Amino acid sequence: MIKALILAAGSGTRLKHLTRNKPKALVKINGIPILEHQLKILIKNNINEIYIVIGFKGYLIKNYIKKKFAHLNIVFIENKIFYKTESSYSYYLAKRYIYNKRYFHINCDVLFSNKTIKSMLRSKHSNLICTRKTGKLANNMHLVRVKNNLITKYENFFFYKDQEKIFGLAKFSAKMSKKLFDLISLQVKNRNRNKNCFSFISETINKIPLHNKSFDFKNLYEINTVNELRQFKKR
Repeated sequence: MIKALILAAGSGTRLKHLTRNKPKALVKINGIPILEHQLKILIKNNINEIYIVIGFKGYLIKNYIKKKFAHLNIVFIENKIFYKTESSYSYYLAKRYIYNKRYFHINCDVLFSNKTIKSMLRSKHSNLICTRKTGKLANNMHLVRVKNNLITKYENFFFYKDQEKIFGLAKFSAKMSKKLFDLISLQVKNRNRNKNCFSFISETINKIPLHNKSFDFKNLYEINTVNELRQFKKR
């Protein structure tokens, strides 16, 4: 059975007043927290072994889960130094649960549909990362060059063609999780805790095949800023 790891330790400063008193995972979309949207879809697809890395006001996430999903045996992993680390360190803390295991990798700010998860589960590809065609590009976007759904290049770069933006939703094989953890563990031991988790993928694509699955706005969206939240509500 495939597991799920949700990274929800960050303070979500780009959402400004919306995350002043609560974690980004509890920001509401149509009256429902992003985390609840995610969990309902995972459960609907029989993904019940779920791990959540918490940090900023993590007790609020714990309380919310206890109230809304008391029937689930969710494991919480605490990142006590979330304020000075990036997602790769949160990922590293989950090593005992995910290392060398198949799992869904989920950032707490990603909205996805039931169709998205079903499509990923049905895919013949063991390693699959969600992307979306992007028009207007911004700095520090993770972009990929793709050929027949196989990712051939992965960088923070403005490609001339095939501009697919990476989103924080992926399905990884045991082999991929082992490779990622080994790469990140080495950096953590060298006290480098400030890299985005997905930035390590560029070091794996020549060794482990990684495919993309492109979705539209209805099935894949990311809430990083107040403006992105406003745009989503307009759709």
